[in-house]
Amino acid sequence: MSRTRLVTIVSIVSIVAIVTVSVSLISAKAKEGQGEFANVSCPIMSSPINPDKVAKNLIRDYKGQKVAFCCGGCPGQWDKLTNAEKDTKLASVKPTGNRSEGKH
Repeated sequence: MSRTRLVTIVSIVSIVAIVTVSVSLISAKAKEGQGEFANVSCPIMSSPINPDKVAKNLIRDYKGQKVAFCCGGCPGQWDKLTNAEKDTKLASVKPTGNRSEGKH
């Protein structure tokens, strides 16, 4: 095998390795972001939650989990619910839960 061909093969293998590691890191980072909140939709309005755009005033800690809300009116409504009501609403908007329509 010629030196040029060997260098080409090594270069290709190196590039493939770098791309593979990069994709793995990007995937891990994306999965990490998904776990930031306990819910994927607002437990009050059922509106989708964009984790990158949730302001601090739209987050409540509940039983060791961060719950995100879609707008400024929802956290106050959440605060008025009993724990049983919170559990029911949160279960309906978890990533694997069934989503139901909420009312503002």
